[in-house]
Amino acid sequence: MGKLKKTIKVTEIEGEPMRYRVESWEKPEYPYTVDLSEAKGHGSCICKDYCTTVARNRKEHPGQWHFYGNADSINPKRTQCKHIAAAQRKFLMTTLPSIAAELNPDKP
Repeated sequence: MGKLKKTIKVTEIEGEPMRYRVESWEKPEYPYTVDLSEAKGHGSCICKDYCTTVARNRKEHPGQWHFYGNADSINPKRTQCKHIAAAQRKFLMTTLPSIAAELNPDKP
């Protein structure tokens, strides 16, 4: 695998809450579909890593969260692929500000 990009494109799928298209690191023209509402909020993806390692780890550690890690240190017990991790970050960055604004309407 070549050198990974530092950023990837993550876009919400219009009209489909909590579903994202996450750019492939190796083939950006073929994005992965991530659904964060699947698996009781743990999310699902269509990538090879999710279908093999992540699925196996979820069976071995049901209901547990084991994060992906990073490109230099991938967690072998991960229960999410890098695409789910990217979609979760996007969800957090777009959702948290509106929740915070509702909770603190008088604060900038």
